[in-house]
Amino acid sequence: MRKFTTMLALLAASAALAGTASAPLAQSRERDRARPIRSAGEPGRVAAADWSLARRAREEGQFTAMRDTMAGGALLHQAEGPVDAATWLTGRADPAEPEQWAPATVWTSCDGTLAVTEGRYRQADGLVGTYVTVWALQRDRSYKWTYDLSSLDDPQPVERQRPALPAVSPADLITVQDIPSVRGHVADCMRRGSPRPDRPQPVSGPATRAGQGASDDATLVWRWEHRANGERLFSADYLRDGQWSRVTTLRVAPASASATRAE
Repeated sequence: MRKFTTMLALLAASAALAGTASAPLAQSRERDRARPIRSAGEPGRVAAADWSLARRAREEGQFTAMRDTMAGGALLHQAEGPVDAATWLTGRADPAEPEQWAPATVWTSCDGTLAVTEGRYRQADGLVGTYVTVWALQRDRSYKWTYDLSSLDDPQPVERQRPALPAVSPADLITVQDIPSVRGHVADCMRRGSPRPDRPQPVSGPATRAGQGASDDATLVWRWEHRANGERLFSADYLRDGQWSRVTTLRVAPASASATRAE
């Protein structure tokens, strides 16, 4: 009887201790949920991936570089609609003169698993335009492109005439290289367990075909649309101050008025 009473006392004490220990544990978990997640987005790394692709296009060939740096399931949004990049690029000869491009703005999700670059490009014939590329973080922590859309300016900008420089000897010349400047933006990090606002709605009008993607933490989303008249559209949104903010929209007129880079 004494042994049984002693066991009951021990069990009661253990339960009391467990209850005492669980309170700080619950409080700790509550603090973890309330604490904002630290950002892992690095716009500079994404810009470097875009610059690297442009450099490899010049050194190794444009389509070769695109094949080597694309993610699985990558899409090229062409005049007839998005096409599988691997299928389209396989066996295709590199153009004699690659296009030149550089990112101007980068948006990344809080967790860094998804990013969008937007910049300017120049074709071999001198025509210029705007492009957007979606980048996905890989298991080896590298970025590979997963979607690409571009649009030639219409009308094309008028080239400015540079003033004539006085004649000088080569020894007196000083060469100054341009330093690329990129604007980087990172989505807000949501608190653990906090609800996400509803996904942003399509830009406007019905699309004959459409697709979308999102970062793992759902703080950056993107969408493509292809209209019946051949118009192409890309949009991206990220979370700022608990609400969706539209970061960029690129509309491409039907093929008669515009063309994409990889066509």
